[in-house]
Amino acid sequence: AMQTGEGNAVVDSDLVQTLSNSGDSNALWLFNGPGPTKIVNNHFNGRGETVMNGAATYVPGLRAENVEFRRNWVEGSAAGGAAGKNLMEWKGGLRYWVQGNIFDDDQTTGQVDSLTITPRSLSEAATDFIDDLLIEYNFFRNVKESVFALSGGDTGETDVLSRVSIRHNYILNATRLPQSYALFVCGNATEDVTTDHNTVNNNGSGGIYINSDGPETETRWIFRNNILEGSVKGAPGGPFTFGSAALAMCPGRVFSKNVLVGNTDTFTGTDLSGNYFPGSISLNADGSLPVGSPYENQATDGTNVGADFTILYGTTSGVGQFGSGTNDFYAYTGQWPSGVADLTPPSAPSGLLATPITSTRIDLSWTASTDNVGVSQYHVERCTGVGCTGHTEIAIVTAPTVTYSNTGLTASTVYEYRVRARD
Repeated sequence: AMQTGEGNAVVDSDLVQTLSNSGDSNALWLFNGPGPTKIVNNHFNGRGETVMNGAATYVPGLRAENVEFRRNWVEGSAAGGAAGKNLMEWKGGLRYWVQGNIFDDDQTTGQVDSLTITPRSLSEAATDFIDDLLIEYNFFRNVKESVFALSGGDTGETDVLSRVSIRHNYILNATRLPQSYALFVCGNATEDVTTDHNTVNNNGSGGIYINSDGPETETRWIFRNNILEGSVKGAPGGPFTFGSAALAMCPGRVFSKNVLVGNTDTFTGTDLSGNYFPGSISLNADGSLPVGSPYENQATDGTNVGADFTILYGTTSGVGQFGSGTNDFYAYTGQWPSGVADLTPPSAPSGLLATPITSTRIDLSWTASTDNVGVSQYHVERCTGVGCTGHTEIAIVTAPTVTYSNTGLTASTVYEYRVRARD
């Protein structure tokens, strides 16, 4: 346990086999203190809540605050007599930055969630609020089918969960404790929860579950640019509803540009027109979209739907490696995706030349880009008018070709071109 005062840190540590035969056990427990607190480059292995935040009443009115939790390897343990719980849990907290961690090998019994974010009443915790959590660029592997469980708290209490962002995470094999809830669970009057640009590869029958014990609704709920399988279901005080009927508990929601693989729920309006519902999806071995995927550059921000794997793998590179490398995460799993070491972008194409051939055809040529591994494609973009902006992609040229003929143009019209390289 660690009572977070000011300027505390846990770094480069290996805390394993934290077990109890009768109750909860934690490799790390944070509570009560203004911080800042740094938890960086550690290995945590435990049977209960591997990492616990909050739930202590020793200093009323204080939470674990201003916590940096980065580049840690957090895993469950099958040893010990008590039932397992989760990999990380919050019962109170303020301003957490959870980035570049590997959450691995969760329990196959016990509590149904891998990350539990549920404020507790003042009888249980120093304060019944959780605010300002950023959970980004993490890798989840072999975890429970319910990965993220967020709740505004207990019915009738003043508990509040607000301003939580879950973005650019990769979840691989979320299949433990199947049919528990769903991959993303949210309910009981949360506020400002955003789930954006996450990729899930093999999450069984998971999906989204809007779960409220009463008439509460989720305020300013945003779910966009994610790739996942499973249903969208809700339980507004009764039997399950599905599709847009379930999302009705999120009035004013943003639900857009998600790839809902195999989903057959009934959606209406923009819930239907603003998302994708393929029967299957093709992903690279590292989880990223393959070249030519219909979901490239289709996110609300113009990037690929799903996680940004270049940043994600760069952020998690070397996690679990301590000094000698004997605990190197990559060697331990033997399943780190191949081909993720190329984090150097190619040089920009140069010497772009546009030559009019006819009144409706312009031929382009440029000097090839260079790259430490190799250039795979050139993306040709165009806009109309002198000094125009908002270039639109019109072609993808496979390297090493460095030419393109743009036909079907309008006579007496000014066009501006640019070319981008991709490795």
